[in-house]
Amino acid sequence: MSSGGEHIIWFERLIPLLKENKLPCENGSYRTAEPDEFMFMHVDPENKERAYFKHRDTRNYVIVYKCNGVYLLEVPVTDKPFFRGTFDSFGSVDVKTL
Repeated sequence: MSSGGEHIIWFERLIPLLKENKLPCENGSYRTAEPDEFMFMHVDPENKERAYFKHRDTRNYVIVYKCNGVYLLEVPVTDKPFFRGTFDSFGSVDVKTL
């Protein structure tokens, strides 16, 4: 995890990218995701202009990175856990106390 307010700066970069880009779902459709569906994980230690966010439901990553002065959104799609490229939302879960 990062120190200080670094995560806030990266969320400010993520928010407009989520508005501009619909994310793929497992059934092949695309949907608009909300920033609160993601957790800031870390900045790439080898490239400080690249940060990783994990989706709360699917646990898959999106990557925000800078290219030619513009921030872009990368959706990795692999067979590896956390990089499967789908972002279904399972909604909220009611917790019952026994």
